[in-house]
Amino acid sequence: MRLHSRFNLITAGLLACFLINSYVWSATPEEISQNPVWLKLLHYREGSSEIDDDSFFLSRNGKTDPLGELKATLEAFETSREKGDRHPVCRYPARYLFLKKYFDIKPSVKPECRELSDFLKEVRPSSVSFVFSDYYINSPASMYGHTFLRIDPPFKSPLLGYAVNYAANADRAEGILYYIKGLTGGYKGFYSIFPYYKKIFEYSHLESRNLWEYRLNLSQEDARFIALHVWELRDHYSYYYFFDKNCSYQILYLIDIVRPELNLTERFSRWTIPVETIREIENAGLITEKHFRPSATTLINSFVKSDPTLTEEDIKKAKSVALLQIPPEEILNSGISEEKKGKILELSKLLFMYYSIKNRIEHREYRKKLLKILRARSKIHYRVKPYIKKPSPPEEGHRPQKISLLWGTDQGKKFTGFVYRTAYHSLEDDDTGYMEGSEVIFPSIRVINYPDLNKTVVDRLTFVKITSMAERNIVFRPVSWGVDFSVERRWDRDRKIPFTVLDVMAGFTHRIWDSLVFYGISTAGEVAVSRINHSRVYSGPEIITVSGRGIFKTVSRTGAGLMLTKNGLKTAFKFSLSGNIKTGRNSSLTLSGRLDRVFYKTRYLLQFSVNIFF
Repeated sequence: MRLHSRFNLITAGLLACFLINSYVWSATPEEISQNPVWLKLLHYREGSSEIDDDSFFLSRNGKTDPLGELKATLEAFETSREKGDRHPVCRYPARYLFLKKYFDIKPSVKPECRELSDFLKEVRPSSVSFVFSDYYINSPASMYGHTFLRIDPPFKSPLLGYAVNYAANADRAEGILYYIKGLTGGYKGFYSIFPYYKKIFEYSHLESRNLWEYRLNLSQEDARFIALHVWELRDHYSYYYFFDKNCSYQILYLIDIVRPELNLTERFSRWTIPVETIREIENAGLITEKHFRPSATTLINSFVKSDPTLTEEDIKKAKSVALLQIPPEEILNSGISEEKKGKILELSKLLFMYYSIKNRIEHREYRKKLLKILRARSKIHYRVKPYIKKPSPPEEGHRPQKISLLWGTDQGKKFTGFVYRTAYHSLEDDDTGYMEGSEVIFPSIRVINYPDLNKTVVDRLTFVKITSMAERNIVFRPVSWGVDFSVERRWDRDRKIPFTVLDVMAGFTHRIWDSLVFYGISTAGEVAVSRINHSRVYSGPEIITVSGRGIFKTVSRTGAGLMLTKNGLKTAFKFSLSGNIKTGRNSSLTLSGRLDRVFYKTRYLLQFSVNIFF
């Protein structure tokens, strides 16, 4: 009976295989050319491939004709006489792996594909992770963060994985041209793959960016297929756009080829913000694990802030050891407690590693000097407690778009209106998932209606507004800065008129109690849109204070300076205060007021807004 059942089971299995193969081999090129996997392998969207390099295609019209590209690919696989790595099977291994499921491909020669074989042996694809690199506000391409894939080997250590990146082949030395070309597709973007530890070196140490790693629910077969597609994408470009066809968007194609039913790339049209891609991947149920990898500066700042017993003198000693200005033995031989010695040497180790990477010390010299600090540290048996408080993941923050409904009074005139912001984060917004003291707005429009005057106006059109309040302390000395490029109605003698404004500021930010306080110089050129002779230039000191976390947050701005007009120099003063109450993850209430004194008159504005993020 048992033998008879086993025979029936084998017979049923063979019959199933026969039926499946019969179905597979009955597929036609016309059918497979519309298969979602084939279209994603060609990076098709809306009838055209988003790969702009003609050499990627084997058909003359491959960019717009998926059937023609499929037929040309099958022909190349079967007729090419190349025996080495130039054979199409070696150049397009993902296409080959996919198409041989449906067609009986018989290459006229058997290619060896040595380079591809070596690549797979080195990468050893077993699983896939999605990695988010924290916001880097000093680069327009990364001010919203950056994402890439990591292909992991069958070992536990992610440091042995390989980062798959998409980036523009750009030259930041081009100045303003760098920004213009980045916005208009003036750069070619390329996929690349290299050891993950190099990416950690670049982001965590050189640019001081935290990394969030998301393990994806993808199989070993999926990981291998992605690796094969990355191989066939190498050296082929598509034009790079900072705000839509960027790193995060192009990386989604690599997930779409193994999960075409998700259509992740189709979910983004006008712009692609990295943190939004994380949310889409999470909503699709692809994320199984999250891991936070702090940057060098985060480790050091957390160490200093978490221990109130570390004095400024202690930190100076740690810096001196790290910079090799004093030998670590001097700390060992000092009269301070064992606990304090352990903390100073632990901090000096972190600082030395940070300074060495920043200054690019040669590896042999780096090891030799680090060992001196480690030997001294090993002689102190005090164990330093963990000092990292993991922040909220970026996807737990508010959504980037915001619409605000406004009610208020402007110099006694009642108004209603709205503000629509496409992206991203204001100083007043809740900082969960965002960098404290950062602001990136691009773009935004404010429309006001005065019912008593039966008048509706565009009160402000923001093209780009960036604020970076980077905290300074005894260890790090960054410069804070800001830029605001907009068209705004501002007071000019007895009425408001529109000005095109370019306002830049630079200074320093310190933490006073629990508030971030910026102090510096603000300079603005204001060109009157309809009355060019009313244009003016303003310059003077400015103070910005950001206080509070969680539910309630306040932001105040105070500035006083001189305004150069056609009638000479005038004094000017401005003050604003806003209080923001978080009512939900994607909602808040804001009450704000503003005073402006210019041309010897004081004007005020009071406003209440209901804010919805989406």
